[in-house]
Amino acid sequence: MSGAVHGLWCGARAWPTNCPTCGHPVFFFMCDCGSKVFFDELGEPWPRHDCDTSWTRGIRRTTDSTGRVTAHLSSGVSVTRPPDEFSVDESVIVRARPVGGRRRPEPIIAVEPDRDAVQEITGVLRELTRNAKPLKAFGLDESTIGYGLLGIIGAQPVGRITVHTPDANSPQLLSYTAWVPTALIDEPRIERAVTVSLVVQSVPIVGKGHAWYCPEFAMIG
Repeated sequence: MSGAVHGLWCGARAWPTNCPTCGHPVFFFMCDCGSKVFFDELGEPWPRHDCDTSWTRGIRRTTDSTGRVTAHLSSGVSVTRPPDEFSVDESVIVRARPVGGRRRPEPIIAVEPDRDAVQEITGVLRELTRNAKPLKAFGLDESTIGYGLLGIIGAQPVGRITVHTPDANSPQLLSYTAWVPTALIDEPRIERAVTVSLVVQSVPIVGKGHAWYCPEFAMIG
């Protein structure tokens, strides 16, 4: 663990979970020093979980003149999404994983924001848009009033992210889609498939319900 000595004095703790990428049983370790790591086993030699995401390198994306995006998967399966959608159907990508690879993830459940909800989560970054358009997403006019209805989301440039994290109470993956200040995700190292730690909180959008907003975001590792 990078030569650090951890113990009760730094709040070191670990608990069993499943890798948010491959679903393999792992241990998540974190401490007040800032260490956040997935291990295959606890104790010496502390084997770090090396998740195989090489299958994703075979995905090729094309865009036609209408903005329609088609993902050509390594297994020969293609899936198309219309313009302005945020993600390719994850269930199709999961079914297209090479035979004999790691165990497939369980179904993915989208978590909707309840009023006043605040959660700290750790998971895999699945979708990343650094310069998003919340006015368009919520069907609001581009005006001072429109930005005001968005509250904190309209008060600054924002991106949009989707993070998948294991559910402690079931074999399913939970999916959180949140608006995040662009300044928190402008680092080039932040890209899809990295493991991240973040806080999401429910914020009101006047006349539109609630949305997840991310005030704290960091890469792990």
